Amino acid sequence: MTRVFLISGLAFAIICPAAQAEIRGGWSFKTDIKRKGCTITGNMSVSAENNDGLRTCSFVSEERCEIEPDISWKVEQTCRITPQGTRFIIRSQVIQSLTPGYSADSYLPDHFVVSPDGPNTMRGLWQDKNYAAPVIFWRDESLPIS
Repeated sequence: MTRVFLISGLAFAIICPAAQAEIRGGWSFKTDIKRKGCTITGNMSVSAENNDGLRTCSFVSEERCEIEPDISWKVEQTCRITPQGTRFIIRSQVIQSLTPGYSADSYLPDHFVVSPDGPNTMRGLWQDKNYAAPVIFWRDESLPIS
């Protein structure tokens, strides 16, 4: 029975490596949307995995554009993270604008599909309703072992 359990566990780890990655904690991210002429950066906090394998997250993103006049604004967002094979699907919802004079209603949520490169890096795709671009997530330190 122990052998069956170990084999089943190994098969699950091979099939669902994203579920095995420890992404809890703080992350920074950046994407350059060349077609739009904008860069989005931010800091995200990811919760521990719940019983269903899902996680929640929250982040503040800042979008800077090089068009006339220069646009720069910050928004607060919440998100949920679903493991899917080797990837994490991150779906977001805008909570509020943190920049005076800019309405949260006119900011499209930032969504991501990323895969871990190791304990401190994830790469993938950023997207909103109109654009898509490569994104990188990183953290300076791995999580402490408790």
